[in-house]
Amino acid sequence: MTFSNKKTSSFVAGSPLPFYYQCISSAIREIYFSKISLIYHNRYQAENTHPKLILCSHRNSAFDGYIALKAFPQAQALASIQLLNSPLMRIFFTGIPVVRKKDRQRLGVNANIFSSPSEAAIAHIKAGGDLLLFPEGSSEWGFQPLPYQRGAARIIRTLISEGVVFDIIPMGLFYIAPDKFSSKVEVYIGENIFINSQKDILSTREWEQNIHTEVSTALNRISVNCPNIDIFEKASAYAFNKNKDGHSYAESFIGHVSKELMTFQT
Repeated sequence: MTFSNKKTSSFVAGSPLPFYYQCISSAIREIYFSKISLIYHNRYQAENTHPKLILCSHRNSAFDGYIALKAFPQAQALASIQLLNSPLMRIFFTGIPVVRKKDRQRLGVNANIFSSPSEAAIAHIKAGGDLLLFPEGSSEWGFQPLPYQRGAARIIRTLISEGVVFDIIPMGLFYIAPDKFSSKVEVYIGENIFINSQKDILSTREWEQNIHTEVSTALNRISVNCPNIDIFEKASAYAFNKNKDGHSYAESFIGHVSKELMTFQT
């Protein structure tokens, strides 16, 4: 299946990220960041040949996409038509076009020539492609994630219903000094998400909500997710010091938050 319009390059479902954009993302990572480390829960996740739905925390605007591609360099992503509609922006961005209602009038884009984002994402995975999603939809350097949108759950529900074999991989981004040029970054690739909820006697809406809850819980477990700013600052300081001693910043941060939560909840 092909999605295109006269102002944007065509997108073919199942196709890997074009080599040009792999090079662009690699160059940007080299310029802006001093070191990017991949921390795997299980290295098999990257070697498995199943199509992958990669669900990533959103921490630092468009840079997050370039960082995530370090782990899965051929993954495609949903991209705002605002990016794809500009010749300048298309030098740096590509992906599955997303057209919002306000874009139709403001940019004069005919949305009828695009499939919905969910349908395009489903078609891409069914065709064997890897898909990168940011369920928060927007980024903010806060102490916990922004609310997760339900689009990922809708995609997962549909793929399971149609018997598609694919992996769901949660991924957390950890910027050690987000406000500084040449920061170190760690990408934590968490344990695959296995959906326990089955449709059975549930309505489609209830099943999708259960999937959304499972996905949200898995993402919270491996992302920057603290109950308050105080615990966030303590975990950041602890992870920073551990990283100076050669330990993983991401693992140290997650571990410290878990300990704080045990105290916080008691």
